[in-house]
Amino acid sequence: MPLYKYVSAPIAEKIIDGKIRFTQPNLLNDPFELLPEILVEPQNSQASHQLSFDLTAPRRNSILDLSVLSDTGNKSDLIARQIREQLNSTIGILCLSKNPDSLSMWAHYAQDYTGVLIEFDETHDFFQARCEVEYVSSRPVLPLSHFMRREPIPIAELQFKSNQWEVEQEVRVFHLQKNCFKETGSGADVYLAELPLAAIKSLTLGERMPVQQQQFFYARLMETRVGLKLAAVANNEFGFRYDPIKWDLPYSEMGPVMSPRTAHIFRDFPEDLGEAARWMVEKHRLSKVVNQKA
Repeated sequence: MPLYKYVSAPIAEKIIDGKIRFTQPNLLNDPFELLPEILVEPQNSQASHQLSFDLTAPRRNSILDLSVLSDTGNKSDLIARQIREQLNSTIGILCLSKNPDSLSMWAHYAQDYTGVLIEFDETHDFFQARCEVEYVSSRPVLPLSHFMRREPIPIAELQFKSNQWEVEQEVRVFHLQKNCFKETGSGADVYLAELPLAAIKSLTLGERMPVQQQQFFYARLMETRVGLKLAAVANNEFGFRYDPIKWDLPYSEMGPVMSPRTAHIFRDFPEDLGEAARWMVEKHRLSKVVNQKA
């Protein structure tokens, strides 16, 4: 199943230029990220909490199988936060989704439908080590002893969220910060990894993206094998149709796909293509009700 990411237009520009961010856990928008309740058993109350995690190992157990209901011990918010802080200083997380049709994610992550939905090739090596988020109704309670085994803990076993987030159908990829290149600015450090263009299957431009920005993405991708589409409000139900702009072939092998929705992109092109686009923009009645943000 393909993997998707909803992003703003500026972030999409960076991604197609080969840079994608792996975010520190405490910068994600859910404050409960990687933060189970930790039960400290009496025999482990004085133990050291320097732990080891494996970023690529699959989840051995469901978080629900690991969670305990025992009151033999004390819950320690301090230790839970120490564990996350250790992860926060060593790893980055790339958050993706299996859901290509979420109105809420279009609004939230893609800047009110002005951004981009990126479709990735899930078979590419870049996404080989990944795990799905597990959605739960109650916050898990994990015994500290679970984290104190000699072998590293699969980081996948900490990938849980409240089931209120379930619409996102989230899939995650991890990177060590030391294997990323770091951008330092006025805020938090940003960790980036190199993403091959071959890992991207298509971009879908948001329904409210200005025409000038649509033209930028077409110009940038016209000679690549990345497909390009434009979201448009469907004429029934709450959803979009996705009008193709180009297939996954370069312009030199196959020209663009023009419709009343996409003609605005080509209106400044020379010769027949531009002439046909300008005619469609001026004469076709449907062209009057699209690109209202332009």
